[in-house]
Amino acid sequence: MPSISVDGASFQHGPISCFSCFPKGSVSGCVLESDGWRVDNNPGYWGAANPEVLVLGFSKGANQRSSLPFEQIAFHNARSKLAEILGALGLIGAATDIDACFTAAEPKLGFASVVRCGLGKEVAPGKYATSGDVVRSAIASGSAVRRFFDGCTDRFLKYLPTSVRVVVFLGLDGPYLETLFQRVGQLHPSARRLNDLAYATETITFVHVIHPSPLATSHRRAWLRDDDSSLAGKRREVRVALGKASGEVVARSRLNTSAPKREASKLHEKTIASAFSPSAKIEDLIGMVRLAIEKGSLVATQIGNLRDDEDELKKLFRMRRADGEEFAIVRTGLGYRLWSSVSPAEGVPVAESVEYPPTRTRHSNLGCMPKLRGPKGRNLGARAWKLRFNTPQDALNFVV
Repeated sequence: MPSISVDGASFQHGPISCFSCFPKGSVSGCVLESDGWRVDNNPGYWGAANPEVLVLGFSKGANQRSSLPFEQIAFHNARSKLAEILGALGLIGAATDIDACFTAAEPKLGFASVVRCGLGKEVAPGKYATSGDVVRSAIASGSAVRRFFDGCTDRFLKYLPTSVRVVVFLGLDGPYLETLFQRVGQLHPSARRLNDLAYATETITFVHVIHPSPLATSHRRAWLRDDDSSLAGKRREVRVALGKASGEVVARSRLNTSAPKREASKLHEKTIASAFSPSAKIEDLIGMVRLAIEKGSLVATQIGNLRDDEDELKKLFRMRRADGEEFAIVRTGLGYRLWSSVSPAEGVPVAESVEYPPTRTRHSNLGCMPKLRGPKGRNLGARAWKLRFNTPQDALNFVV
C-alpha cells in the first residue's frame, strides 16, 4: 500500500509518510533509539476520509511492528472492546461491523493515535514497553520524546477536517487528560471545558473515555456498568457532553432521534417499568435480555446447548457477551438467579453470590458453556459465580 504524504494533516486510509521529527534522509519504517526510548516511524490512519468521529489512542503499540495486514493492525485484539465503548456512547449501533470501520470504505469513523509513530520505553537492555507508564513518561515536560507529542498534536489535532464533530481520546489517566486539555487549548483557543472529561470548540467536542486495552478489563466493565461507581459516572459525564440521553446503557433503545431527549428518556423508563411487575416471572428477565440484544443495549449472542436431553435444554438461557464473558439465566424458580463467568464488582446489588473455583466440581447446568465447562471431567474451565438478585432490573443491569 503506497504511503500518503502529509500536507497539514492526513486523513486518508493508509500509511502516512511523515519524517518531521526524524533526521534528514530517514525512510519509512526507520527506528530511533535514544535516551531510553525507541521511536518507530510507522504512522498510519484508518477509516473515513472525512470522519465525523475521530478515535485516538496515545501511540502505536507492539502490533504496529507486526506483519499483519494494514487493516488488521489498529486496536488488534481490542476491537470488540472498543465497539462496546463506542456503542455505550451512542456513536455506533449494535449491528456495526467494527472490523469494517478500519477500512477505506468506512464513511463516519476515523482511527489513529495522538502520537502517530510508535513509542516504546526501555525497561531492560534492548526491551521496550508500549504500555504502563509510557504515556506519563512521554508527555512529561522533560521527556526526550515530548517533542513527538507536541509535533503530532500540532500537525494532526490543529488541522482537523471540517467534517469532524467528535474526537474521542482513549485513556482516563489524570496527567494525560490534563495535558491534552492544555494542548488542545493551545491549538484551539476557543475550546471551553464542559466537565472533567470533555471540552469543546464551536464545532468539535473532545471527550476522554476508558481504554479498550485487555489490561484494563475490570475498569472497562465498571465504566460500562449501570451503577453508582465513579467509572460509570465518567461514562455518564461523556454522554451528557455529547448531548446523548442521560439514561444508562441498559436503558438505551433505538428511539426516534427527532423526539425531544427528555420525552424519549421517559418513554423508555415507562417501557422498562411496564416490562416488570412485582409478580414478574424469571422468563420476563430472559425476554428483557433478548430485547436488550435486539435494541443494541447489549452486544451478545445466545449459546446453543450441546446436550440433547430435553430437561437440560429447558433449564437455562445461555448467552455470551461481546467481551467473551458467559451467562446462564435460570429458567425456573422464584428468585432472579444466573450463572456468570465474571464476578460482580463492588457495589453491585447482589442478594447472594457463590463462587465456584476451577477445581470444584462444576454445576451440571454449565456443561454446554464453552468457557465454563472446562476440558474433560467435571471441573470448571474457569471460575464461575452463582448469583441471585432481588429484582430483574438488578440482574439485567449486571448482564449488560
